[in-house]
Amino acid sequence: MTRITDDPIADAERWIREQDKQLERLPKCDYCGEPIQEEYYFDLCGDRVCERCVENMKRRIDDED
Repeated sequence: MTRITDDPIADAERWIREQDKQLERLPKCDYCGEPIQEEYYFDLCGDRVCERCVENMKRRIDDED
C-alpha cells in the first residue's frame, strides 16, 4: 500500500515507480512490444498478441483484390 506523505511530488513519483513495476511484470505483445493490460491475449501460432494488434490485423473480405 502506498503511504501518503506531506510531499506530493515525492508521493507522485513513488506512485509512478510502483505503476512501472506493475507494467514490467505483464507479458508483452510480440507485435507491438507493449505490456498486455487486458485480461487476455491472443495466441497466434505461439505469439502473444494484444487485442489492439489483432484489431489492426482484421481485413474485410471485400477489400481483397
